[in-house]
Amino acid sequence: MEKRVGEIICQELPYVHVLSSKKRGEHCDYCFDRVGKLKTCSSCHVLKYCCRKCQQSDWKLHKLECKCLKNVPPAIMTESICMFLRLLIRHKNGDHEKIFNDDPLWGRSFQDLMSHSSDIKKDEKRNNQFHHIMDVLSKLIGSSFELPSTEILWEIFGKMLINSHSIQDQEHKETLGIGIYLGTSKLDHSCDPNAVFTFSGPEITIRAVRQVVKAEPQQVFISYIDTNRPSWERKQELKERFYFDCQCSLCTTKCQQIDCLMTSIKCPNSECNGFIGLKRDGKDNSVWPCGKCKHAPQTTKMIEQLHRIWDASCSHKIRLDELFKQGDMKFTLDFAEEKLESLLENNFYKFNSNLIKIMEFAKDACIQLEFWEKAANYAEKVSEGILHTFPSVNITVGLSFLMLGKLQLYLDRTQKASKSLKVAENILRVTHGSDHALYQLLVDFQQQCCLLLGNSVHFLEQGKHKS
Repeated sequence: MEKRVGEIICQELPYVHVLSSKKRGEHCDYCFDRVGKLKTCSSCHVLKYCCRKCQQSDWKLHKLECKCLKNVPPAIMTESICMFLRLLIRHKNGDHEKIFNDDPLWGRSFQDLMSHSSDIKKDEKRNNQFHHIMDVLSKLIGSSFELPSTEILWEIFGKMLINSHSIQDQEHKETLGIGIYLGTSKLDHSCDPNAVFTFSGPEITIRAVRQVVKAEPQQVFISYIDTNRPSWERKQELKERFYFDCQCSLCTTKCQQIDCLMTSIKCPNSECNGFIGLKRDGKDNSVWPCGKCKHAPQTTKMIEQLHRIWDASCSHKIRLDELFKQGDMKFTLDFAEEKLESLLENNFYKFNSNLIKIMEFAKDACIQLEFWEKAANYAEKVSEGILHTFPSVNITVGLSFLMLGKLQLYLDRTQKASKSLKVAENILRVTHGSDHALYQLLVDFQQQCCLLLGNSVHFLEQGKHKS
């Protein structure tokens, strides 16, 4: 069946989902709603629900889980441990063999999922994670039920790692939890996908962002990772996390065009306003020549220096992420602005993905500090940059223009806000649909713009009449 742009391809609830430990006590453990007063499970005193209906809906899994949670302090119950425990309960109940989803195209059992367990066993970090989880689970489960064989435990662990999705809040600001979606797990990855997924609570929705002639799982592609990076970084993450080599168009035929944009540095030719890009093929570092004048640095020393500056900017992103999570926004902003000045001195171009990301940290810090004017200026640069590096219909672009429009509206830049919100609307109507809460929020902001612009026009007309 054909799916047009913006149409729903698939919707489903998770096979298993758990709330982030950071959100426990603020959100319902079942539906993820944030409510003022939650009802705590009277037996384990760990899980909390917004209503009796959610508690009853979760009881099939929580009944056995509840007994286990009494055996260890809640503080050690990470998302991975909670997820693994629920998967074991599903396995004990025989659910792993059942086909979920009534649509035969999307029906799948947990048993059908890929595990890559042989690859994971060779991964020291993940191997250690498995043994840590099993140590905790052995104390948790005790004599509540018998564990399956070690080989099956590895299979379950692998399927959990490979097939879990981070569940985002409706504004894509925070991760609420993780879930495994059996139908969605049929979809392959592309750095240039023809579909995107969004969440409403724990429910996932897949929508077409390009026309899909035959909306079968084999013809629908989503992105597993953040794609606003050059091909070698995307390939490395996909290989390390999912154990495959990406062969999508952005990593093959369109590689030069996209990598040039994402790693763009001003052309060394002082008479040219174009840019060069960095290239990494295996262990060899080189550059893509300027698209305008075809100029490129010739010496190995110059090329290596450009790559060292790029690597330093990657380290800056990691450090900024740490600082932002620590909550010292003034220090985060100072660090971001110091590094931005350095990168601009080193001729990073306005479309450079690391430059944009560091600007985004600066913008977010400004918002937390209520430096609205500066936040709007950064938001404008970020939005302009990602508009050129992402596909035309992309959630990140839509969210960026929504934030820009909100800031401009707050600062009484109503004409600009109206234009920014229109860009956001054209994207989010496709990616989220007109009934999604985020889209409705966007419409509210647009209505505010219309009222303000209408009043402005009325005021100007009155002024002309009086004169």
